[in-house]
Amino acid sequence: MPVFPKTYVKYNYIKKAIWKEFVKSRQTAEFKEKSQKDKDNHAKNVYPHVLSREGYKRLKEDMMNGKRLLISKYGSTLTDDDSSPSPLERYETWTRARIKKGGGFTSKPVKKVAEKIVSLVEETKKGVFVPKGRNDILTEAIGTPEHGGNVRGVGKKHNISTFFGRSKVSRQRQHIDVKEQLAEFKADMEAKFEEKLAQERKMMQDSLMETLKSMGLSQTSDTNNKVIEPEAQNDKLIVTGSAKGSCSPAPVKEAQNDIVVVIGSVKGSRSHAPVPEAQNDMDDVKKFV
Repeated sequence: MPVFPKTYVKYNYIKKAIWKEFVKSRQTAEFKEKSQKDKDNHAKNVYPHVLSREGYKRLKEDMMNGKRLLISKYGSTLTDDDSSPSPLERYETWTRARIKKGGGFTSKPVKKVAEKIVSLVEETKKGVFVPKGRNDILTEAIGTPEHGGNVRGVGKKHNISTFFGRSKVSRQRQHIDVKEQLAEFKADMEAKFEEKLAQERKMMQDSLMETLKSMGLSQTSDTNNKVIEPEAQNDKLIVTGSAKGSCSPAPVKEAQNDIVVVIGSVKGSRSHAPVPEAQNDMDDVKKFV
């Protein structure tokens, strides 16, 4: 078994003390537990890839360069439409990322999906299978839909919304939510307006009743807040009516013995109209008028 030099000897920019501290940190129980958890998760992955640290970004660059090389080599036999490399499909990058350097796929499940992809590509050319949105060739070949995390065959740069766009159902749901919010806002505003209007109406009614009471024109009120005028007494003339305006003529109230008193005007909203007592002598009444 070959003996390799220690890391801090092979790479002279790593100091011995730093290397020992690194080894010590990797021998703790916490690190070993985390490492085992990662190994278990990796073992569950039935579609392992062989990508470098640069991931799909570097893979796409290499694949596009390969397409350009083929075009430059066989350009004389290509049509104008084939003169520039076509964009990479998702199933192409996903399959290429799972082919080992020596050839062959990284696992049997990968090989099965790759065979399904070849079949779906032929069906697409014949119109038997039509890729639509998120249900493209790769999704159909794997047999499971995309989830909300990283998109398969694309890498960490995109998620399901940025790569495929928002689904129609999601856009419709968003539109419905906005309409519901507007309807709730409208109903709330109408309820508040009705409540405020009722309060203002009550305040106006209370203020009017207080004004009428201060003028002595309101004795009692029924359920409709109608002012009930006092009845004429046997020996007196009672003047009734509105005193809202200083120039408003008071309505005539007939008393017994056909004696009529007409008040021309009432000065001031709080002024009380003089009420003369009925006399037997008509001349006294006329003189008063």
